[in-house]
Formats: sequence, structure tokens, C-alpha cells
Amino acid sequence: MFARRVCGSAAASAARLARHESQKVQGDVIGVDLGTTYSCVATMDGDKARVLENSEGFRTTPSVVAFKGSEKLVGLAAKRQAITNPQSTF
Repeated sequence: MFARRVCGSAAASAARLARHESQKVQGDVIGVDLGTTYSCVATMDGDKARVLENSEGFRTTPSVVAFKGSEKLVGLAAKRQAITNPQSTF
């Protein structure tokens, strides 16, 4: 249920674009919801919007980035280390 609420705008955007009658859409249709807490991506699978899973298997990704030396962390990995590296986590 949480993923559905968070990703609703990404799925709805992809669906609206795919159904737009004044233009013929060629190729893949992708909707992106860049949220302040979580982000997600949806694509059209036939006539239905499908929210994609990230590398951890979740349909939402924390909107967090961190820098640790030369390493760049995003999403859940960045969120997990935020307490030990607060000055370089955004």
C-alpha cells in the first residue's frame, strides 16, 4: 500500500502519456516520481503502468545520496550509513 501511494504519480504520469490521443507515442513510456522522502519509476507494460523494483527488490528508493571518500552511495545504502556520516549525507 505504501508503494502505491508514493509511486502513484509516476504510474499515473506514464499511463497519461501512453494514452495521450493527440500524439502517437513511439518507444518506451516512463514516469518518474522524485519525492523528498522516496522516489520511484514506472513504465507502461501493455495498457497498465508497472512500478519498477530497485536493486534491493523494493518499489521505492529513499531519496538520499551520500559521499564517503571517493565512493558515492544512493538510496538505501546512503540512508543506512547516514548516522555515521551525517556531514556528507543529503
